[in-house]
Amino acid sequence: MPGILLDDPGGGDDPYMAALQACPSAPAETASRPGTRSSATRHPARGALRARRDTPHYPRQPSLGEAWRWGWSALVSSPVVMAGLVTWVLAALAVLTWIVVYLPVTRSQVAVYACAGELVLMVSLGVIGLTNAARVLAAGRVLRYRDFFLVPGQARAVLAVIVCTVVMEVAHRVPYIFITSFVVAYFLCFTVPIVLCEEVGPIEAIARSCALAMENVGAVLPVLIVGYLMILVGIVTLLGWIVLVPVEILMVMFTYLCLTGQDVARIV
Repeated sequence: MPGILLDDPGGGDDPYMAALQACPSAPAETASRPGTRSSATRHPARGALRARRDTPHYPRQPSLGEAWRWGWSALVSSPVVMAGLVTWVLAALAVLTWIVVYLPVTRSQVAVYACAGELVLMVSLGVIGLTNAARVLAAGRVLRYRDFFLVPGQARAVLAVIVCTVVMEVAHRVPYIFITSFVVAYFLCFTVPIVLCEEVGPIEAIARSCALAMENVGAVLPVLIVGYLMILVGIVTLLGWIVLVPVEILMVMFTYLCLTGQDVARIV
């Protein structure tokens, strides 16, 4: 139509064309026409997720302070972590109550082992649920309550926790129980994260955990020492475990991801 410029090959005064010419390789979202909304604006959660993923990587050898800050920030930003822990703890307490009430009136060894197995299963599922929650947060995704129960590779993870429990039980029968238990826990600390993140079996995960812990003593040992102290404080304060246990699991997941060179979302 006369008097109306439909297309200006040179870009003219159109800021959209000028921006495309200045940055020809930039994605379409970086230069949107005035009055239009980018996908980050239309979907704020996606924009925030992209911003968190594009932040600089954490160092390959994370410090204790970095692990603590990330774990604490993750807990504060997603309080549902504590709700998930409380759910599994209540389930374990229900089983424990049943054991205390039922066992005195029965002499069946089968019932004893069945109740003990149920208790171990509840604790195992709780640990796995918290580890999966840490994995979700580290990936920059929004944590939901269902993430504590719908865990990819849950069967392998349960088997891995049972194997670790048996190993810990054997360690308890060795003299100097505290030192022996700590050493075993140190080498097994990455077993569940490896099962969930690398989708391997329990034995391979234990071998990978031992190798990773042995090669990175300077980064892993402080996290485990502080974790032991946090668990002791949680036991003494009774309610402290609701906060301190999730933070410890978050710190372990953060350390594992950094040591293996995987991306960790920066939570602010």
